[in-house]
Amino acid sequence: VGDICLVRPGGTIPADGVVTTGHSSVNQSAITGEWMPVEKKAGDEVIGATINQEGYLEFRVRAVGGESLFGRVVSLVAEAGASKAPIARLADQICAVFVPAVLLIALATLVVWLVVGAGVSIAIGHAIAVLAISCPCALGLATPVAIMAGTGVGAKMGILFKNASVIEALSRVDTMVFDKTGTLTEGHPALVKCIPADGYDQEGVLMLAASLESASEHPLGKAIVAAAKASDLESVPVMNFTTIPGQGVSGKINGRFYACGNARMLEAREVDAPAEQGGSPSTVLYLLDHNNALLAEFHLEDRVRAEASQVLEALRSLGIASVLLTGDQQNVAETVASRLGISQVHGGLLPQDKAAWIADARSKGARIAMVGDGVNDAPALAAADVGLAMGEGTDIAMDTADVVLAKNGVAPAVDAVRLSRAVLRNIRQNLAWAFGYNILAIPLATGLFAHWGIGIPPWGGAAAMAASSLLVCTNALRLQKFK
Repeated sequence: VGDICLVRPGGTIPADGVVTTGHSSVNQSAITGEWMPVEKKAGDEVIGATINQEGYLEFRVRAVGGESLFGRVVSLVAEAGASKAPIARLADQICAVFVPAVLLIALATLVVWLVVGAGVSIAIGHAIAVLAISCPCALGLATPVAIMAGTGVGAKMGILFKNASVIEALSRVDTMVFDKTGTLTEGHPALVKCIPADGYDQEGVLMLAASLESASEHPLGKAIVAAAKASDLESVPVMNFTTIPGQGVSGKINGRFYACGNARMLEAREVDAPAEQGGSPSTVLYLLDHNNALLAEFHLEDRVRAEASQVLEALRSLGIASVLLTGDQQNVAETVASRLGISQVHGGLLPQDKAAWIADARSKGARIAMVGDGVNDAPALAAADVGLAMGEGTDIAMDTADVVLAKNGVAPAVDAVRLSRAVLRNIRQNLAWAFGYNILAIPLATGLFAHWGIGIPPWGGAAAMAASSLLVCTNALRLQKFK
């Protein structure tokens, strides 16, 4: 802390800090979820594990290691291993009664065998067998080993549980609520349709628009440029490039004037905009020539994630209903929901509205998990039984959520549910074995069936207890094979 770090173009920022010298833009998407690079100048904060783009920066380190934002995410794994699920506390409560009960049984065994005149060695042998065979190791190991194995497997899969109680809560959810932008969708615009005017071809108008937008920092412009690159179209030089605030860009290509912008640009140039299809989630850019003739339309959308449909189908197979809550317009939300087969959809919601909807659903008995990525999702993540934050989401979402899905995409949400159910199933198996073992073994150790030649010596009790503990641990470690 206090060191001055120099970060050249393309370099990774190694720690959290404050810029002292330089001017650049930084790609913070991996940490904050901001898909647009963020401008940084003297006095601005930078975050470790983000990438400097074209400029040179010097910054003073403010936090390193575990104190940094990235370090706090990593520490979630350790926190989960140290916490206890409610089912673990139940085992602890039973052990608190079980241990003194076993001591009393051992003492009673000693006294009874002495009273019946079996001799001191036999009486002590049976008492020691009771203590050895009923040592509550299996009970004590039943939950923590399964939780450690489960959280470790989750970490390898990019699923970070903040505490063990989350595992039990997530295994019982019956409704999963999704944000739209950046969760079910990619969170950034992409070109989905290019409509050239009569006499023009798609490649030609896309090349012109990409050339104009190549000097623009606007995300819609970058989407046009990305689409051109994907089609192996190279931009051509632009002269007299001009940004028109709130409208678009313009410039000369091969001596001819062109402009690319939104509907406000058409309005300013008194050009009639083509009729748009109702309910379309697309944003449209238009390409004009020097006569304000419309050369092409470019439809851009925040595309639905490729895996989203499979995720929702998987949730249905697990008996979990899906709901879409978004701040986007209702018609856009309904369009996305219809593509994914979501029947419950609510658009135009403020952050507090999302949280209120979840609180109301919980009051009616629903067990809610919320998946989100933005600052506006934080209240809803906190209101849900379990909040799941996307790994590329904002830091406040990750701080608020109970589970961080570190890998890109929404698919880990289904994996998290399946893993939590597997862990709880494993814990129940361990507890059932531990209780069943003691119920059967203690009467044998007391010598209750000695008249029929059935009993367990002290060394046999110790061996049985060791075998029981080994069985519980081995069963828990089967979680390592979870897929």
